[in-house]
Amino acid sequence: MGGCSRSFRRHMARARRRGLALHRTLGRVVGSTVGVSLALVAAEAWAQTPPATDQKESKDDVALPGVDVRGQRNQFKIEEPSLYKLPDPIKDTPQSITVIPEQVLEERAMFTLRDALRTVPGISLAAGEGGGRQGDNLTLRGFPAGNDIYIDGVRDLGQYARDTFNLESVEVLKGPSSVLFGRGSTGGIINQVSKTPKLTPFYEISGTVGSGPQGRATLDLNQPFGGSAALRLNLMGFKGDTPGRDEVTSERWGVAPSFAIGLDGPTRLIASYFYQGDDNLPDYGLPYLRGGPAKVNTESFYGIPSRDYEHDDIHIGTLRLEHDFNENLRFRSTLRLALIERGSLVSIPAIVGTPDSLPLSAIQVSRTGTQRSQVDTSVLNTTELVAKFDTWRFKHTLVTGFDASRENSDIRRYTFTGVPTTGRDKRHAPQPAAATARLPATSTGRSDRR
Repeated sequence: MGGCSRSFRRHMARARRRGLALHRTLGRVVGSTVGVSLALVAAEAWAQTPPATDQKESKDDVALPGVDVRGQRNQFKIEEPSLYKLPDPIKDTPQSITVIPEQVLEERAMFTLRDALRTVPGISLAAGEGGGRQGDNLTLRGFPAGNDIYIDGVRDLGQYARDTFNLESVEVLKGPSSVLFGRGSTGGIINQVSKTPKLTPFYEISGTVGSGPQGRATLDLNQPFGGSAALRLNLMGFKGDTPGRDEVTSERWGVAPSFAIGLDGPTRLIASYFYQGDDNLPDYGLPYLRGGPAKVNTESFYGIPSRDYEHDDIHIGTLRLEHDFNENLRFRSTLRLALIERGSLVSIPAIVGTPDSLPLSAIQVSRTGTQRSQVDTSVLNTTELVAKFDTWRFKHTLVTGFDASRENSDIRRYTFTGVPTTGRDKRHAPQPAAATARLPATSTGRSDRR
């Protein structure tokens, strides 16, 4: 027992010595850390301490009342698309959707559909190069989108330059959409949302003046009647020269009345008419010489002002019936009649012969005359039904309906001979002495879809 006691006492003594040594080491470390921390805190406190000032108030001091500032950030955000085919919020729709609301169209002065789509990624604009589509010639995600332009979910047939004076927003759906919209390219669709009557009266007039000179005026009137009906009228007029170009002018005007009844109830009927007219002098630019544009005055116009023209007449009538059976069942049917007439005659400049061996002063420019006449007519109906229901713990949304349409397109093309040439430095081309129209190349097409 004595031996065990001595061993235990020696073990406890060694443990106490190790504990004292560890305590002294930790004390030195903790002391150093605390010292550094106190020094840093003291330096920061010294740096933030304001200079001493006299706290005594002056007799001339005036106590001002507090100011309460409140505001909300203006977000150009639309939560849900206008299309019945897409009944869920945009954030829950498995497709890339870009929406340009009316306020953005106004604040950025986007007067045409082309202007609005310049800011949308994935869209490129063309001008009908190579004899292609005229008017709004668009490419969406690398695919031609000429047949993928819609108004309120119904196809907008025709080749013309669309104005935004009657639009509330522009929706761009990217990616394959044939399941919802039928035939078309795989790039997506571009949907124009028209202005409709409201139960709140308002009267707006706006005007814009620009270089060129250019001028534009719009009128937007909305007047309710009897608490459930309303009439809305949109007018537009534009006229201007093209900055930096001689002779090139543009004129555009439009009228869009619409009438709605039942706006405060479950059943709504909206009738609308849209007209847009264009009268322009087309411009095909400068001739191409030795790998690039000819070195001439950039204002030079090589067309024939007394002969060239571009004229459009667009008539679109729409009748839409909507009914909400309840909050989970909605119905809409749209009937549209459209007539689009387009005519143009343009002079396309080109260098005569092989100018590589000629001095610049001897080079001549020819003008090829091309005339086009096109009439598009269409009768379209789109009927849609959206139902939301639950089965056990699962929520479902059913979208069903049918489309029926008949579209006719009659196109005639002419070419001209006998158009005189002009010198490359002439700012104004001479008038033609004689021009002979060749026999037209005619194409007629019809499309029926159900």
